[in-house]
Amino acid sequence: MSDYKSRVLEKFFQNSLSSQSPSKETYNRNYLNSSAYYKNLEKELLERYEGYDFSDFKGVKEINTDYGNSLEITNKYDINFKLKRNNIDNQLINNLKLVSGIGPVKEEKLKNKGINNLKDLRKIDKYEKEADKILKTINDGEFKELYSYLENNGKFKDSNPMMCAAYTDIENYKFMDIETLGLSNVPIILIGIASIKNNKITVKQYLQRDGLEEAAIISGYLSNLDNDSIHVSYNGKSFDIPYIKNRANYFGIKYNKHINYDLLYYTRQMYKDILVNFQLLNHIYVDLKDLMMFQDNIYQDTIKIMFQQRILVH
Repeated sequence: MSDYKSRVLEKFFQNSLSSQSPSKETYNRNYLNSSAYYKNLEKELLERYEGYDFSDFKGVKEINTDYGNSLEITNKYDINFKLKRNNIDNQLINNLKLVSGIGPVKEEKLKNKGINNLKDLRKIDKYEKEADKILKTINDGEFKELYSYLENNGKFKDSNPMMCAAYTDIENYKFMDIETLGLSNVPIILIGIASIKNNKITVKQYLQRDGLEEAAIISGYLSNLDNDSIHVSYNGKSFDIPYIKNRANYFGIKYNKHINYDLLYYTRQMYKDILVNFQLLNHIYVDLKDLMMFQDNIYQDTIKIMFQQRILVH
């Protein structure tokens, strides 16, 4: 076992209640994950904000959509975020697996015959047309085409769609997440979307207030997207995106498909030898700098219960 993995496991067990001498910090952290803490928090919040209206808070406004009204909550923060554009052209040109029908075994055989890159591959009639097309795409640096080639060959280590992430404007990335009342065919209660521009990240959240504004929050969310938008999500490929599409279809709202960088898949690839559970909120969180680990397995369910009790009922 590597020294890094050993330190991660050591830190994990030090922070576990099952250890022989759990720290005070461990007890406090587990209290913050307990139902008692969230019951007390709910009581405190209800008392603190009694008499307040949503409109009393900064960044909150009511928006009007073709499907009714809902709340839009906007916050802006400074951020220094840039994507480094690595020079991947040569790496792609040398990757014969970008061509349909060529896998690792076939690629090795071709390279043993002196076909070392896509330029060489054009000498073979059956591959000439596709190799030419891929070379033009690489030369043009067209993001969507590069992404498509890399995604279709994503099972190979040297064909990762993340390689071309910097080949488009940072403004096109839309970081998104949803909160629902369940896992299937129940309302969405909150949709969040964030985008970056001019060293600012703008976070917008669309909240329904009475259980009747789901179509409006979906419409509000979609107003942030255009043909160049790229989703960034965590498990969005399997959950968030199909869920929104399904609910949009229910209300007759058109939902266009967008490229989606689902970070869950990349997390699994990077940390598959270290982590067992890859859930975002209900998971073991690893801070690569300090190697701190903790669990948070109450938050989402508690929010849903509070929403149902305090908004849908009242």
